[in-house]
Amino acid sequence: MAILNRAFATVVAAGTLLSGCHSQAPEPTIYTDPSTDITFNTWNLPGNLKVGGLTFGMVLPSTALKEDATEFIGYLNCAAVKGSTTADGWCGIALGGSMIDSLLFLAYPDKDVVRTSLRFTSGYSMPGVYSGNATVKQIGSIVNATGFSLTFHCQDCLHWSQSGANGSASTKRGLLDLGYAQSAKELSNPSCSHGLGLVRHDTQGTWTAMLDEHAANGSYDKWRALANNTAPDLCDAT
Repeated sequence: MAILNRAFATVVAAGTLLSGCHSQAPEPTIYTDPSTDITFNTWNLPGNLKVGGLTFGMVLPSTALKEDATEFIGYLNCAAVKGSTTADGWCGIALGGSMIDSLLFLAYPDKDVVRTSLRFTSGYSMPGVYSGNATVKQIGSIVNATGFSLTFHCQDCLHWSQSGANGSASTKRGLLDLGYAQSAKELSNPSCSHGLGLVRHDTQGTWTAMLDEHAANGSYDKWRALANNTAPDLCDAT
C-alpha cells in the first residue's frame, strides 16, 4: 500500500513539510554497476533549480521476495546542481518512507571520499545518530564535479529500534515505501559523521518502490563480500 502523504526531511524545525513532496513512478529501472557487475533495481528522483536530483537503488538476498530481508546492497548517485563545478551537500533515504520513527540513511562527499551516517528521530527535529545495530560498509565510491555516487552494504537496515520505537520495511510485499531528501548546502564538520553539522534539505518527497524479479538475486552473497571499505571518521582532527 502506497503511503504517499508522508513527508521526509532530514532537518526541520517543525511541521510536516508536505509542500514540495513528489510522488515517483514505482517501476524500477535496471542498472548494472560497471565496476562490480552488481545489478540493481533503481529509481530516479528528479532535482530542481537548487539540486541535481538523485538515483537510489537496491538489490536484496535471493529469498527477499518470499521472506522479509533485514539487509540490502544499495546504490546512491547524488547529482550536483547544473552548472556546479564541485560536489557538495548530501542525499538521504528514509527506509520506512517517513522521517519519523524510520531509519534514515545519509551520504555526503568529504573531499575525495564519500561518508555515510545512519540517523533516527521520533519527531520533526534534527535527527540524532542511530543507536541500533545497523552498519554500513562501502563497496565503492566516486566524487567528481558532477556529484558523487556510492555502492554499499547496509546490514540490519530494513528493521530498526530506538528508544522504544520499532519498525521495518517488508520486502516480501514486493513494494517498499521510501522517502528521500537532498541538499546542495555545504555541511560543517564533514570528516566526523557522528558530529556532522546537518543543514535543511532543498527538496524532499516519498515514493512507493516496486521490487521486480531482479531485486532478489542469487549473486547477493558474492556481491556482499565486496563490502569491506568504510571511510574512517576523523573526529579528533576537526
